[in-house]
Amino acid sequence: MTVGNLLRRRLRTKIGNHMRRVHDFRCEWRAGKPVCTHLVLGGAGLLERLGLRGRRRADLAPCDANVEIRGSQIVLEDS
Repeated sequence: MTVGNLLRRRLRTKIGNHMRRVHDFRCEWRAGKPVCTHLVLGGAGLLERLGLRGRRRADLAPCDANVEIRGSQIVLEDS
């Protein structure tokens, strides 16, 4: 699976609360490899991806060991 396969998927929590769609990723270089640190969500995230940043900042969800991919959805541990 590539990062591109994760774009536009719905993000939901384990108890079933639906959040927004994933439109981009935040990454850091660690030991010479890119590591995803955050998922960028919602309409503001889409505008950011297109290079049209608005006044509103995009919502971010941490991308860590609590994130799973289940079918067409990305599942996040409830906080």
